[in-house]
Amino acid sequence: DSNYKLATEGLFTAFSIVKGQAIITVDTTNINVIYGDEIILPEATSNFGNVVKSEIGNTNVGEYIITYSVAETVNYYGATETVKVIISPLAVTEPTVKGSYIYTGNEQTVELNGLEAFMTIETGNKATVVGNYTVKIKLDSNHVWADGSDGEISWSIAKATHDMSGVKFENVTV
Repeated sequence: DSNYKLATEGLFTAFSIVKGQAIITVDTTNINVIYGDEIILPEATSNFGNVVKSEIGNTNVGEYIITYSVAETVNYYGATETVKVIISPLAVTEPTVKGSYIYTGNEQTVELNGLEAFMTIETGNKATVVGNYTVKIKLDSNHVWADGSDGEISWSIAKATHDMSGVKFENVTV
């Protein structure tokens, strides 16, 4: 065994025991997940001692290093292995305009279907006059717009129509 050294000199034999090296066996391939997915860390084993695994502690978008370690003892040197966890943003679709808007003379606020807590309206959600408008929505750092989306949603206020039936103009009825 490599932990033992034996030397002989005449009638006397001297030997010494050297520390062994703890070896951790773990898959160190990067772990790639999308924000919100479950993170499954690989299990680790060692030829000696208990393997202690660090925790991520944060599951926001980013890169995290998980450390697997075995402590050094009198008989074994410790060991450390690491695994990188990469959390990528979740792609989401834009909200849609709820209903339609007709000129009333008052300020109107567009309502959106699918507006989530991680979305913040920056501009363009209120208007008074007839016209076309754009709501600009910002996402938190854990989300990105799905392909084809940019966080800008168009909406409009249409001209009002009036029912003129029954209205008289100098002896003319409409």
